[in-house]
Amino acid sequence: MIWFFDTMPKRTVAKEIQKKSQEHKCLVCGEPAFVRGVCKRHYEVFKYEKRKRAGKQAKAEFESDCIREGLILSPWQVCEMTRENPFSRE
Repeated sequence: MIWFFDTMPKRTVAKEIQKKSQEHKCLVCGEPAFVRGVCKRHYEVFKYEKRKRAGKQAKAEFESDCIREGLILSPWQVCEMTRENPFSRE
């Protein structure tokens, strides 16, 4: 089993991801987010593309690449990005 705890989005897209996640908008199109930072349509496309890959390693690499490119959030990022920081002064 492959875990995505160490997979982080690129710095160039990290701020945009944070902004859209806090607004609960799809990372791809800006529609209301459904799961993992994307709308229903883009989540279905992601699952379809992932299913097309042969083998667990290829599927894991595809998901990891999508996370790095900022197309989808890893499961643990959803809570981290949408939760408000109670200690922030902004």
